[in-house]
Amino acid sequence: METIFKNFIAVLLMLNLGLTCFGQNSNGVPELKNEKEKLDYFIKLTDTLRKKTNNPGLAMAIFHKGKLIYKKGHGFRNQEKQLPVTTSTLFEIGSLTKAFTGVLAAQLVQKGKIRWDDKIIDHFPGFRLADVYAQRHATILDMFTHRVGLAQHYYIQYGPDFTMNDIPGMLPHLSFDGSFREKYLYNNLMYTMAGIIEEKIDGRSWNTMVEEDILKPLGMLQSFTRFKDFQAYPNRAMSYERDGTTRIPETSLDAVAPAGSITSTIDDMSLWVQALLGITENDMVLSSEILDFITSPHTIKNSRESIFYGIGWDIDTNRKTIAHDGRTGGQSSRIVLMPEEEFGIVILCNQQTDLQNLLTRYAANIFVREKYERLTDFEDYIEKKSAPAKKNNSVSNKTISDPGMLSKLAQIQGMYEHPAYGIVELKMEKKNSLAFAYYDFKGTVSYDRDTGLKAHTLHYTGKDTFPFEVEHGPDSKVKSITVQIPFTKPVRFKRVN
Repeated sequence: METIFKNFIAVLLMLNLGLTCFGQNSNGVPELKNEKEKLDYFIKLTDTLRKKTNNPGLAMAIFHKGKLIYKKGHGFRNQEKQLPVTTSTLFEIGSLTKAFTGVLAAQLVQKGKIRWDDKIIDHFPGFRLADVYAQRHATILDMFTHRVGLAQHYYIQYGPDFTMNDIPGMLPHLSFDGSFREKYLYNNLMYTMAGIIEEKIDGRSWNTMVEEDILKPLGMLQSFTRFKDFQAYPNRAMSYERDGTTRIPETSLDAVAPAGSITSTIDDMSLWVQALLGITENDMVLSSEILDFITSPHTIKNSRESIFYGIGWDIDTNRKTIAHDGRTGGQSSRIVLMPEEEFGIVILCNQQTDLQNLLTRYAANIFVREKYERLTDFEDYIEKKSAPAKKNNSVSNKTISDPGMLSKLAQIQGMYEHPAYGIVELKMEKKNSLAFAYYDFKGTVSYDRDTGLKAHTLHYTGKDTFPFEVEHGPDSKVKSITVQIPFTKPVRFKRVN
């Protein structure tokens, strides 16, 4: 009876997906005989999962046995105007940029201008970190493999305006998470610093190096490194939240360009995948030595699952895949390569989603492993995340009732500054209310004797809570506040007189 019930559920699932035109075994799992059937099944699965997860649009290219078997856009680059995604729609590829920065370094190594074990400080004498030992011993390879130890500091990109050239001056004021080479710790700022060093060694800007040494030689002429070029491109993808309908503002990543600023089309990204798979030979860009080194396992990322980090790539030695995610505010992407099988897939989405991760896993299973079982838990997770939430574009105004704290609000209000994170402002709006602002993170403060002061803010990235403490000097005047910002140790902001 249990087997009959399972088979019945499997058939219902196939009917729901509209995939009953394919042969099935006794357990309701499809039996696909050739590449065409696999592709037809995968595309129908893609279209169904897009609808289930409220995906506005995506573009996708698939290589199988060394041939491009699919390249197409699905859905809309602009939901409101119902403008379709095409193969020339421009997407933000986020951290897929890191592989390009890694290739630039590998090219410099081939030219004899640097070595991977060179110390950073030897090429950039002004390099400073909060951890002096790391400052003196960190190498070029340490930067590219996420093992310097600098905390992630994601929220700093939503704070003060800064440029790439400001980052070396910010780094010594930023905390570490553990010690040098203690563990894998993903870090956009260190990749940006890597790009700065590439500029210093080569003499050209990072943008120019990417354009002249990678994009143009590979024919990727619809790919850009600067935000202004993305904004000027008429066929660009708008960015959306997980619900697939709420727009997210376009935001420049020029300040951390080597970590995530490239924008590209699926036409161009298919050329990139071809080069990475060695389908098209271009030794000036990606020699076999460069490819072997950047896709070698250099840092342990997850020892239990045998996942390592190369240079801009996640290396899964069990599944024999080379992959990476890219994420920006409202756009998501993923590349998966299986060189031994001559298989590759790249997906670009204009949504905060994990759909691209699900689809690339399905693609590898279907085309390479010939495993057609449904990943129902993963599907349910993404569907739940993408469900339209009740719109609540405000945070409730908090008030403070504790008499002892009320008497201190006037002393606490003021401007507070950190040399890297910038400005926090606290301001009394009423006698029992204290407003908090860290740039566009704005809200009000609550107080509880057990948990202390907390700022409750709203930002286009979502709602946040920032607990903070107030420090007094010997004269009992407020000297600073220490704010618990995510992805770093608490940050101390000194009062601005």
